[in-house]
Amino acid sequence: MSDQFPIFISYRRRDTAQVTGRIHDCLTQRYGKTKVFMDLDSINPGENFVKKLKKALSESEVCLVIIGKKWLSLKNLSKQRRLNTSNDFVKLEILTALKTGISVIPVLIDGAKVPSPSALPRGIKKLSQCQAIEVFHKTFHRDMKYLMTKLETPSFTRQSKETNKSKKLPKNSTLESQENSNLRFDEMALIPKGPFLYGKNRLRKDIPYDFCLDICPVTNHQFTEFILEEGYERKEFWSSEGWQWKMDNHIDYPRFWNDPKFQEPDHPVVGVSFFEAQAYAHWAGKRLPRDAEWEKAARGRDGRKFPWGNTTPRHEDCNLGRDVFSPGAYEARKKLSTLIPDIEKSGLFEKHRKLQTTPVTKYTEGRSPYGCYDMAGNVYEWCATWASDEKNKVCLRGGSWEKRRTLTTYSRLLEALTLRRNDIGFRCAKDV
Repeated sequence: MSDQFPIFISYRRRDTAQVTGRIHDCLTQRYGKTKVFMDLDSINPGENFVKKLKKALSESEVCLVIIGKKWLSLKNLSKQRRLNTSNDFVKLEILTALKTGISVIPVLIDGAKVPSPSALPRGIKKLSQCQAIEVFHKTFHRDMKYLMTKLETPSFTRQSKETNKSKKLPKNSTLESQENSNLRFDEMALIPKGPFLYGKNRLRKDIPYDFCLDICPVTNHQFTEFILEEGYERKEFWSSEGWQWKMDNHIDYPRFWNDPKFQEPDHPVVGVSFFEAQAYAHWAGKRLPRDAEWEKAARGRDGRKFPWGNTTPRHEDCNLGRDVFSPGAYEARKKLSTLIPDIEKSGLFEKHRKLQTTPVTKYTEGRSPYGCYDMAGNVYEWCATWASDEKNKVCLRGGSWEKRRTLTTYSRLLEALTLRRNDIGFRCAKDV
């Protein structure tokens, strides 16, 4: 069986470690150790993981996804479902396999079921369509013999591969609807050309062209695809200055990529420099917005103070973080905590407390006139407008979960291109 195609095994240790070991032994005994890949889930995150994952999957023709009864529901130390985190190894393995177009075969252990599309995150929903094989402890050897017989049937592998690579969903199908319900992050708003009131002094400014702007900041889920497409390794996406900075500082992923506090797939990616945001935009076929473009999309033509109007920000409008109540309230809260040590445990502040990022479509009441979310609060956003007197600083817009004072539509900061804070993200623009 030396001509047997390579096999990649994806599994969760806490779900099926023992039986996966038996499956691995069975396959290596029949096909040889060089034909079976396993244990990539133990590789540290970052460049090495991406390179080894890509290499192993590029050399494989089949990915066996071992699914036990806990596969779907296992959580990490932060009580998050592992499939929902942006850097879950198993999800990234399946996503890469599906994108590569190799055969993906769910192996169901002891009566486990193939997850429904609604239970799977976007990007791997097609796993529910893949032809599965069952393996039971009581009939292990018989089931493995059946599995290997199927693997050695050219028609089986070819059919699975074609299904994963090119199958088109019918219009209005349940699966298509399920996937479309998660496409809000990718939508763009059309911002029409024409004048608007710009800056604190509300000066008339004209943008003589239509353009599009992402309705949401770029999410962890979206940025994961950039990493998997080797965005950090492909020089063509980077400016010459950005590539040099990346190489000099050994930058392989966002600064807070492995921090559980900032891993939710529908939260904005943070810890990215201007150079990283710019590279992502080039990869996506877009660009970063200019300062005036961002402001027009945030305030419309009427010169409003905040994206939703001129009323004082409320916790229903945006992620205001620590300064959610009013100016000076955070200091008052610290004094109260000193006087009444148990006040934090009382839950009094929890209704308003969001000392981290939030889902990018959470604040529907805070949308701009053009339907853009999070243009006040959550994360600052990089803009492609340089400081007039400093070449190494560019514009940041929108305020963040950490700061309140720059929430107005006309406020901006000028910061170094290499800044990588946990309250800085970005969104993209596109020419029409």
